[in-house]
Amino acid sequence: MPNRTWEKKNWPLQCSSWPVFSRPRPNNAGHGGVAIIINPANNVFIQRRTDLEKDSVEAICASVITECNLKFLLITAYIPPNETSQMTDLLEIIKSADCDHVVITGDLNAKSPDWNNASLNESGKILE
Repeated sequence: MPNRTWEKKNWPLQCSSWPVFSRPRPNNAGHGGVAIIINPANNVFIQRRTDLEKDSVEAICASVITECNLKFLLITAYIPPNETSQMTDLLEIIKSADCDHVVITGDLNAKSPDWNNASLNESGKILE
């Protein structure tokens, strides 16, 4: 699940025959962007949740149902360092999803001793 795709709006990310949900960085910046790439060999149902995505957060959301009927929300995000408002908005997405299980991947730039980091920053405090 890439969290820096370098995708541009006029040059969409593609990955052979694998389905791709992607979101380039706003303003066609050409760097950054997030994506979820699905291996078609996996027996999962995955549906993009654009209703949860916000312009204020570089994140992509998808509902996943596995072959054994495990349901969860998958979020891949990039939160720039010291952008605590984006971390707060990411948590709002999670709360609004009404989902019992959430998996977050990406580069959140959140530091906390709770996940074996020597320091604690504001994004880490928010995520804790």
